[in-house]
Amino acid sequence: MSDGLNATIGQGSARLPQNFTMAAGDRRVLKVTVFDEAGDPVPLAGTTAVTWKLGRTARSVPVVSKGLGDGVTLATDQAAAGQANCGRLDVLIDTADSADLIGEYLHECRMTAADGTPTRIFYGRVFVSPRFA
Repeated sequence: MSDGLNATIGQGSARLPQNFTMAAGDRRVLKVTVFDEAGDPVPLAGTTAVTWKLGRTARSVPVVSKGLGDGVTLATDQAAAGQANCGRLDVLIDTADSADLIGEYLHECRMTAADGTPTRIFYGRVFVSPRFA
């Protein structure tokens, strides 16, 4: 699977699971372009919060958590979908984050738009395989 994930905002919940695999100790940047119901990119200017969490279950304490300024960055990817002001966010999973992970995890990303609306923009499963020397 690729490290570029596409997410769709759909009335407060993402439509499709965004699944990926990685090896323990890998560095990964999730490049997420956020689209609305019409398939248009969502401008992220003014976004007040973005959180990405990884945990064993939906109710467990996250083993990795990222937020704006702490692993999550907002970018404007004007080339994506051939549109200006395409909202993209990047989530950095560094080697220290994934070094001790093995097995299947759940992840989700939520954001709060400039107007204060909170939205879960994507979710899914992550499978982390062991790294062999």
